Amino acid sequence: MSVSRNEEKRVLREAMVQIFELQLRLGASVEEAHVLAQSCIRAASRIVLRNSADAENIDVERFGSLLRSWHRQTRYLSREGFPRHLGIEGRNGLRSLVNAHYPRNQFDSVLRSLKLARLIKRDGRGKWFPTTKHAVFPSLTRELLVHFSEGVARFVKTMARNVNTRNRDEALFERASTVSKLPVSAAPEFRAFVNKQALVFLEAVDDWLEGRVEESKRSRERRCAAGVFAFAFIDDLAERREAID
Repeated sequence: MSVSRNEEKRVLREAMVQIFELQLRLGASVEEAHVLAQSCIRAASRIVLRNSADAENIDVERFGSLLRSWHRQTRYLSREGFPRHLGIEGRNGLRSLVNAHYPRNQFDSVLRSLKLARLIKRDGRGKWFPTTKHAVFPSLTRELLVHFSEGVARFVKTMARNVNTRNRDEALFERASTVSKLPVSAAPEFRAFVNKQALVFLEAVDDWLEGRVEESKRSRERRCAAGVFAFAFIDDLAERREAID
């Protein structure tokens, strides 16, 4: 089913309005927002013109799959069931693991990104081990910005698709649960609860997707990208107090 271009543009426009509203609320002037918009358009134009096969464009969404393999596949586990510390080379080395998820010519870039994101560390013997089971980024990297922008684009397309479909059975998951009067004291508990539930949900979806990919490896059937993006939010209390004052 094709998505109406007008519907997609309408959703995209509203998303852009919300982003610029946030910019203005944070203290930017209309002129500064205009300069930002022009800068973003120029940057977008450069990205469109850039070769899509650029080896430096690392898909950070695959970091999760890579780490999961490290924590689950027998060849990367110790006898006790923990991720083994891996050397670069070897049949079951880090290069082999990375190459299972990325093109071979991206190994150096992927290794560098994993190190910068502090998702892997090197032990005293020079071998590498994962610092976490999930790809949580401690800083705003270039790869994470690409991931963010793709999430926004995917959300816009999903909303436009759902609005445009006549058959509700063809609609994709796109839901929200919000309240406007959560006690501030409950914020830490909410954060912990959502993080726990989100991991259960995402791991279930991920297992299902990876299972279907594995089953179809020898098939010549056409492929497509599929997945979910999920996030929670809590008001910035300092910002809210300033708005009230």
